[in-house]
Amino acid sequence: MGNMELPFQRLIDIVLESISFLPKPILIQGKNINLETIPGDVTVVDIMNFTDFNRTIESSNVVISHAGVGVIMQTLKSGKRPLVIPRRAIHKEHINDHQLDLVKYLENSGGLVYSFSSKSELYDILKRKSLVYDSAFDFPLFNNEKIIQDIRQYLSTL
Repeated sequence: MGNMELPFQRLIDIVLESISFLPKPILIQGKNINLETIPGDVTVVDIMNFTDFNRTIESSNVVISHAGVGVIMQTLKSGKRPLVIPRRAIHKEHINDHQLDLVKYLENSGGLVYSFSSKSELYDILKRKSLVYDSAFDFPLFNNEKIIQDIRQYLSTL
């Protein structure tokens, strides 16, 4: 769920409602989580260093997350499609809706992520969609040469 101080109870609630069909073990990384609501077979960590974060994503069968750029990029680099819920300003989970904009863009760019907003949608994704991402990941943030080429092309039109 990232390292934001703002809570993201919507995501926690859906994960807890879905425990029966999620692959085990389940690890939740996030701040401001009410530990009283977490079953004993779910591990919760406040924050992870970059190495542990990457190792956890690499070894995971499924990555369910907020729609943060870092976790999305790392999950795609590991050969998996992340299942995401964008944090929303209307729910006071973020200051704006940039995560929603990112998810819409990535879903329309070949299904790089799958978004959900309920237990039934999560179940449907897990049953019907391939979570494997086997193409060379070419998201513009990873391809500096492409960004430079695009900027040069744009500048040549001025």
